Amino acid sequence: MAAWLCAALTPLTTSEVSMRGKSLFVERVIARPVLWQNRFSLLLHANQSASSISDGRQIVAAAADADGVRCVFFTTLGSVLDFRASWADLEHARGWWEFAVRWNFWILPDREHFDRLASFRPAPQAKILSDGPAGVTPTSEAAFLRFLDTAEACAADALIAASAASNVAHAPRITSVPQVGHRVQGNA
Repeated sequence: MAAWLCAALTPLTTSEVSMRGKSLFVERVIARPVLWQNRFSLLLHANQSASSISDGRQIVAAAADADGVRCVFFTTLGSVLDFRASWADLEHARGWWEFAVRWNFWILPDREHFDRLASFRPAPQAKILSDGPAGVTPTSEAAFLRFLDTAEACAADALIAASAASNVAHAPRITSVPQVGHRVQGNA
């Protein structure tokens, strides 16, 4: 048997399997330009605030279909990384994929996308958009950008709600209010 065929039939070691996932990511990832960092700044910086949509975790916005998945990683280092892979590719990179699913906070357009990701195991900790745009697929650039715009708006809503809750918690409390018709000392 040829040496190259023997090597091809030899089972992979654990380190070779984990490297396969890393190399898959490096081979497929597209670093998005600064325009994306500005357009989706709340998603990008969510990992810096415990009151963010992700409770301070790095965010991945993803869409999945029967063929595979598209993920945009908003990294803690300030990069926006766009990644696509088929389910077969991810099966070969399962160790890396399981780590990515567990490490990040996921935002998905709807329940169907969540179910597809969850069926591949493990299920992500995720926010499913209740008012996400219709027709989001990993291959439709326009629909995927609408989804990211909706996710950015949800991130803004989460910060506004957290800020309002914080302001209420720190607002001065009025302990007594003068009754109407009674004079308060100092008033004529």
